[in-house]
Amino acid sequence: MDRMIEFFGHIVGNPITRIAIKHTLKRDRDGVVKLDKFLSAYANGEDFGGLEFKVIRKIIDAGLKTFGDENTERVLKERL
Repeated sequence: MDRMIEFFGHIVGNPITRIAIKHTLKRDRDGVVKLDKFLSAYANGEDFGGLEFKVIRKIIDAGLKTFGDENTERVLKERL
């Protein structure tokens, strides 16, 4: 639990990460939240492009590396 708090503390403490997350929560022209598109692209192994996607992908990868096991990424992609 302490590692998780520290992990999210680093995310929130980083201004670039905060900006990227803020942008991903906006809706696009079709009314779809960008984060939904990013997560779908991540689950399908696609490159969505853009700085926000790269930052979110690094956050997901770091979270999986820190808290996950060999099955976590597979389960995450199945649920997305």
